[in-house]
Amino acid sequence: MQVSIDHDTAQFAVNSLRGWWEHLGRERSPDARTLTVTAVCGGANGYRTRLWQVEVQRLADETGLAIQVCHFPPGTVPRGTRSSLGCSPSSPSTGAANRSPSLRRSST
Repeated sequence: MQVSIDHDTAQFAVNSLRGWWEHLGRERSPDARTLTVTAVCGGANGYRTRLWQVEVQRLADETGLAIQVCHFPPGTVPRGTRSSLGCSPSSPSTGAANRSPSLRRSST
């Protein structure tokens, strides 16, 4: 869980992803070349938010990962759900076969 008083939710969300990658993801998946992120559709990490897109691209540039963001359609995530972001590194051995069929077909 991440707690912050930052007013910029998009930067906060990407900084949370960055911290997860630096402290856990990279260690557990050192051969990962891509990172798949699931996020709720609305709010600061929505698919239309320019700052979210810029911050995700900045993280991709810093880490060298290809980052794919899959947004849940509006109304599919109950309000108040605390786990609005999820991450899954992918490497040649843990690629698309481990992702759900719906995520393999998604793109934004």
